[in-house]
Amino acid sequence: MGDEVVLTWKTTEGLENSNCLKIFFKISEKVYEKRRYYREKNGEIPDFKAGIHFGKVITAQIGDIKREIIYNGDVLNTGARIQEQCNKYDRRLLISGELLNQLDIKNEYKAENLGTVKLRGKENPIELFSLVQF
Repeated sequence: MGDEVVLTWKTTEGLENSNCLKIFFKISEKVYEKRRYYREKNGEIPDFKAGIHFGKVITAQIGDIKREIIYNGDVLNTGARIQEQCNKYDRRLLISGELLNQLDIKNEYKAENLGTVKLRGKENPIELFSLVQF
C-alpha cells in the first residue's frame, strides 16, 4: 500500500517492439505464477496498476555519503496522473494517446479509447487508452 515503482527507459528502447507495454504484462505473468507463494507468505497476492506516458526526464545524482539518483520531469507527473485514472475506469493499464500513436501494437494488444481526460494538476487534457493483451 502506497508503494510505487517508476520504470524509465530510452525512448527508442521503450518503443521498440512495444517494450514499454510488454514489461507490464511480463510482471503480471510472474506475479500470477508466484501467486501461491505470495498468498502463503503475505496472506494476499500483490496487485498493481500502471499509467504509461513518454517524454523527457532529467536525472541527477545527489549526495556525498549516501548517493541517490533522482528523476524529474513533467512526464513523471503525467504518468502518475494517468495511473490515478485506473480506479475511475476500473482498468489495470492506461496509456496516453500520445504514446499509443508512437507504438505499433499490431495484433498483440487491444486498445480502448476512453476519451479525452483532464488530469489533476494538468492544464491540457489528454487522450487516454486502456490496453489489454490478446
